[in-house]
Parts: sequence; structure tokens; C-alpha cells
Amino acid sequence: MGKNQSAAPSFIHIGERIQQLDMLLHVQEFSSMVVLVTGEVGSGKSSLLQAAVSQLSVHHQVLVIDAVTSSSEASLIQQISQQLACDDSLRAIDAALMKVSQQNDSVHLVIDDAHLLEESAFNLIVRKAILDHSWHLVIGGDKGLQSRLDNFQQELKQENTYHLIQLASFNESESNQFIEALFQKAGQDFSELTDKKRHQLWLLSDGLPGKLVDLVELEKETYRKLSSKFPVGHVAAIFLIGTALIFSYFYQNEAVPVAQDDVIAELLAQKTQPKNQFNGEKVKAETVKESVPHEVITAMQKTEDADKEQESLLAQTVTPKSDELPVSDIKTSPNSIPRPTKSTQLIAPPVQMTVKSSHPLLDAQPQGYALQLLGVRNKKSAQDFMRRFERQLNSEKLNVYETKYKGQPWFVVVYGPYSNKKNANQEAVSLARSLRSQPWVRPVSKIQEDIRKLNSK
Repeated sequence: MGKNQSAAPSFIHIGERIQQLDMLLHVQEFSSMVVLVTGEVGSGKSSLLQAAVSQLSVHHQVLVIDAVTSSSEASLIQQISQQLACDDSLRAIDAALMKVSQQNDSVHLVIDDAHLLEESAFNLIVRKAILDHSWHLVIGGDKGLQSRLDNFQQELKQENTYHLIQLASFNESESNQFIEALFQKAGQDFSELTDKKRHQLWLLSDGLPGKLVDLVELEKETYRKLSSKFPVGHVAAIFLIGTALIFSYFYQNEAVPVAQDDVIAELLAQKTQPKNQFNGEKVKAETVKESVPHEVITAMQKTEDADKEQESLLAQTVTPKSDELPVSDIKTSPNSIPRPTKSTQLIAPPVQMTVKSSHPLLDAQPQGYALQLLGVRNKKSAQDFMRRFERQLNSEKLNVYETKYKGQPWFVVVYGPYSNKKNANQEAVSLARSLRSQPWVRPVSKIQEDIRKLNSK
């Protein structure tokens, strides 16, 4: 479905999710009803759809569409025709579907993020499912899809055309089962997490599996960083002592360090009672400090004191006193720089501070190129797309800007920039494999022109 595996982990059979998957498969096998899977962001819609695709594809032909990259009617027809191996037209698609039907088989169309579909594309897939019975349809997305299906039913003057599967958050028991399954899949020991830690993870995630995945990864990353973070420049003896002490912690009965426990606890505290940023940094610094053995802290402080002393001596040598600069060398012009004396030759030139433009893309070189990944009417949809792919792509290269299309607001997600068109084309080919659509190579100058037009109004 074009999703990063970390963003949409393998389906884990837990509690109500088992019955919901069974019901989805039952409806697809024995009825012509549309199946709608909805729920909050991170509730596991994509994982459930992936599990359904895996089982349906054993006996049927399954077409998988991601509306993030195929939201228009034209792009939808193109994706369906490619997977049916036919010409790019509705007539050719109908002929291919008829051929499958004559072989006593069925076609199942599964669309993730279907709320991003344009109205014409949405009407096309639903009509062909309900009226023409061309395919069995499963769609996943936000709660707005239910209203669209209700409106469609009213237009057709029909009822019970779809079956709703609404994914709820995990309770604490289900959350623990889910985390344990994640650890097992990674070949790790679930007992490393204390009961307190598991409870904190459940509270912080609101019981949403997508958030649980991210928090468990954060927990592991924090543990790795805490275990290996030593100041560069320590003497070998200090390093060996610190390493020995850290390794001794691993073999204690309580396998999780205090600091790891405190990181999630701090996030939980920030969720329930926002703190001042500077107070938060202080707490974090004190937390890390408390988790490091006393011998290592003492060595670190000695090293830092020595470094500060060296920096002080260097500053006294390099930095001139105000009375060492001859009066004749001081210029009144704001653009002039005092002529360096012998004692000031090591001083770096003043840093020129630049003021950033109102949009990051306006600071890019206009002769460069960028890749247009998505264009939608809704700003939230564009932001959801960026959040979804920010771990798979370089988040610093992802940007969204607003323009006008047919007189209405239009939000465009772009990736880049690239110094030349050749590099942009190469990246477009590479991204097409993961996004399952071909990004559009555009000059940065044209993008900047679009942004300035809107800002000037």
C-alpha cells in the first residue's frame, strides 16, 4: 500500500481485532456490501487492510490502491488498469473485469486513505461496487467516509449498502499484549519492561497501536543512546570504568535503567500538565545525570573543568582588550571591520545574520528543481501525507505550500530541492517505487512564483 513498514506494522491478532478481520473477510466473500474501516489516526486501519489483502489474495485477485498518491479519477483508473494489465480506460477495465468473472473468480478493490479521493473518483468506485457489482470494495479512512456513503445511499434510494468496522483504542490488557507481540517479532525480551513502564506507555499512547509502535521505538532508542553516550576526549581508564559500570547495570534484576523510565514519565507529565520549555530541559538534564554512575559523573566533571580552563586561557590569548585597538583603526562606517592587530589575527570575521523568507522554498535556488508528490484541496490531508512519509523520506526536504487551482485553495506537497533536473529525475524514479505514483519534476522558480502570487494578494 505504499506505506512504510514502521508506520504500518504487521497485523497482530488481539481482542476485538480478530473478530473485525473475520467479519471483513466474511462480508467480502459472501456479499456485495462495501466494507468501511474507520477510526482515529493510529488506530490500525492500514494494518487491518494489509491483513485482509494478505488473506483475500490467496484465492482472489486483489487490487490495492493508496489514495494518498492516487486521489483523482484519472490516476485511479491508471492504477487499476496497471494492476489488471489492460489499457488505460474504463472500457478496458470493464472488459478485464468481465474476463475475471467468466472464470468464476472475483476482484476485490482495497483502498487505503479513501477520504482523500476526489468526489468523481469516490463515486466511480462505489457505483461500480454497488450498482454494477464489478468488484468487492473495502475502503479505509477517517470518519467523513461514513457521511459520504450515507449521502450516496440516499441518492440511490438504497439501504444497507455498506458494513461499518470502527476500530477502537486498546484497553490496558490489549496494549500489553500488543507491546509483547512487538517485542517477540523483534526477538527481544518483553520482561525488560516493568509494569510501571507498560502502564505509562498505555496512558501516553491513548491505547492507539500506531502511537504504541512509535513509543516503543522511542524507548529502545533512548535506551541505546543512554547506554553508549560518553563525552569524547575521556581518557582510556575513565572509558573502561564507565563501560564496566554500564554493563554491570545490564545484569541487575531491574534491566531497565532509571533514566529510560523517566523519559516516558516526562512525556506523560508533559501530556497531562504542559511545562515551561526551560524547566523541561532542566528536568531532562537532571534525569540523565541521576542515571549515570557517580564515578563516571566525577570523571566527566573533571574533564569538563579542564576543558573550560583551556578555553579560558585560549580566550585570554586570542581576545584583545578594548584598549589594545588603536583609535585610528576604529571606523565609524557600519560596513567596515577594524584592522586586526597582532593579537587579533585569530578572530573570526563577523557572522552575517540572514533573515529567512516567509516560506522555506523561497530561500531555495530558483534554478533548482523539486518533486511534486501531492496536490489536494484540504490542508490537513497534505499534512497527514507529510507525517505519514516523514520517516520514510527526509523530513527536512518535505514542504507544503498553498496556491490556487480553479479558483479554490490547493495545497501542494513537494520534496527537494535538487540542484539539477537530472538528479531530480533520478530521485523521482526511486520514489515512484515506494509511493506507487510518479512524482512530478517542477522548477523551483515556478513553485516560488506560485507562492509569491498568493502572498501578494
